[in-house]
Amino acid sequence: YIVSAQVERVGLVARLSLLVQSNSKAPDALLDAVEQFLASFRAELAALGVAQLDKFKSALAERILRRDERLAQEAARWWGEIASFQYRWRRRSEEAALAREATAADLLAFFDR
Repeated sequence: YIVSAQVERVGLVARLSLLVQSNSKAPDALLDAVEQFLASFRAELAALGVAQLDKFKSALAERILRRDERLAQEAARWWGEIASFQYRWRRRSEEAALAREATAADLLAFFDR
């Protein structure tokens, strides 16, 4: 199997992409496996303790606030704001604050949408 998960923003839409490939299983079997994973992940998310959730939130906020390593990354980030007509120059600090404030109930409500 090849399994990959990626989160990205395209324009005004954020998305989660799951990629699963196999040379021995049919596409329908892979789709069933992904659906089973998502169903079981909800229970895992619901059982997440406060301390563990706080660790995840802190790590996410740190990742969001990580400095760009290359000038091209920074330029792409700024041009993304311009191209989407958002102009949220403090987006990373705003999103890091939102990550820190998220509750277990917020995550479950978002997952159930």
